[in-house]
Amino acid sequence: MIKLTWKKEDYESLKDKLNTMHLDEDESQEITITIDSNEAKETLDVLDLAAYLQSRISFETQNGWMMVYAKSITYIESFGEDIFIHLDKDETIQVKHPLYELENMLSKFHVIRIGKSFLVNLMKIKFIETTINAKLELTLNDGTKLEVSRSYVKRFKDALGI
Repeated sequence: MIKLTWKKEDYESLKDKLNTMHLDEDESQEITITIDSNEAKETLDVLDLAAYLQSRISFETQNGWMMVYAKSITYIESFGEDIFIHLDKDETIQVKHPLYELENMLSKFHVIRIGKSFLVNLMKIKFIETTINAKLELTLNDGTKLEVSRSYVKRFKDALGI
């Protein structure tokens, strides 16, 4: 048997994923989850999601270093050597890391390359539409539209399992 304990505020973001497991709430502002060992795969999925929700990454900016939650990254774009990370709530930060380095740093957080100048957080995609010339158009949760270029379509689909 496995026992996991979270703060109630962290649990709220995991609630939908945990609806099939046995949950105990107590007065200490913690949630305890008891998981039968037959549910090992589901347990790993939940742990991966919990790690994603709590992971913070440090980025070098023009003024120093900034800590950012991985879950708040919507997409990343480059204009030559200027790299911008777009976050939730219409916040944008400029970082000093090259795009290829960000791609490597963020791959475990579901951020993948979709073009020469763009990375996108797969968790922020709301809708995918096929366009002309075998490209894909992504609509993100915030309404932003991004294009997956032809050379990245296969890798993008593989990442999504489609």
